[in-house]
Amino acid sequence: EHDPVEHLDIRSTTAIGIKYDWIEEENYQVATRLGSAFRYEKISRPSSSTKEPALDLGLDYSHLIKEVIGFESSLSFVPILDDVNDYVFQHDTALLVPLAVDESWQLRTGFSGTYDSTPGENLKESDLRYYLRVNYLFQ
Repeated sequence: EHDPVEHLDIRSTTAIGIKYDWIEEENYQVATRLGSAFRYEKISRPSSSTKEPALDLGLDYSHLIKEVIGFESSLSFVPILDDVNDYVFQHDTALLVPLAVDESWQLRTGFSGTYDSTPGENLKESDLRYYLRVNYLFQ
């Protein structure tokens, strides 16, 4: 992630873990994730950086509506191991519509946001983005 307004040069979270599917129906899925992560952040003003091991906790939801339109939502909570009060909460919610008969190309429209419990000086904790994307699915 890069955000010039928030003076965030880079935010990267690398995680590995397990996923458990609670509900796995043909048109409806709910799953949770648990894993270990590494959080790296570099802020230009004021100059600071975070390089810490963390946890990765998540909830994923997807629903196929009317056999062609899909709805997906993902929540992630990533606290630093040494200080659980220093965390990043991220969400992404989108509507997916196929653009081709074979459903390889999709139009994805939605919003995503980030809440940082310890933002830099004079910065907001939350950031919300609306987007429109074209995705290609490799099958």
